[in-house]
Amino acid sequence: IICLEIENILLNLQKENEIELDVDIFFKGEDLEIELLSGVKYDLLILDIELDALNGIEVGKIVREKMKNDIMQIIYISAKESYAMELFDIRPLNFLVKPIDGKNLIEIVLKAMGLSGVKTCCFEFNIGKAKYRYSLDDILYFESDGRKIKIVLKNEIKEFYGKLMIISNELKGKGFYLIHNSYLVNYDKVKEQRSENVELINGEELPISRNNRNKMKEILMHHMKGDI
Repeated sequence: IICLEIENILLNLQKENEIELDVDIFFKGEDLEIELLSGVKYDLLILDIELDALNGIEVGKIVREKMKNDIMQIIYISAKESYAMELFDIRPLNFLVKPIDGKNLIEIVLKAMGLSGVKTCCFEFNIGKAKYRYSLDDILYFESDGRKIKIVLKNEIKEFYGKLMIISNELKGKGFYLIHNSYLVNYDKVKEQRSENVELINGEELPISRNNRNKMKEILMHHMKGDI
């Protein structure tokens, strides 16, 4: 009942503010743990503390200590007010006491979105039945290889079926530029542009087509000035 109540509050927030929210519901801490450790990332977790087996505090410790993730925002909810010291190391954004005050929750969610800034922008894709979501800041580039797309992240590489042009259109205005028919690059991760290629911050070099060289120089110049 609480999950559905919170979901309805978030859906109303989405409608009234014309923003896009993607809400997943978990009834067990263990199910959420599996999802998080599989690589799926969330901008915000709203965690009930009183969960069976793996409770909300233990899930928070998994995020902060095991996953080493200090960016993901956490809001705790509980029927009790006696958890303050236990939550100290998890650094939650806020703590709400049941019954949930919808107006208060909305204010906190909007604050979480403001704190996350551009990091709230994510890219989602499917591999089989598994759904993945990554912050755009974690993505170095996309590479097209036939019907498959390789997404190169800071610490891993994933492959899924898709079309590079569709992804390029989806990410328009979000810091990505199509430097070649086969490469869509996060220009925040470009270290240097040379005559025929770009070098990324991880040392990789990617080819840039002749038609895109001048435009890429212009983009990088404005990006360095902070204009984009």
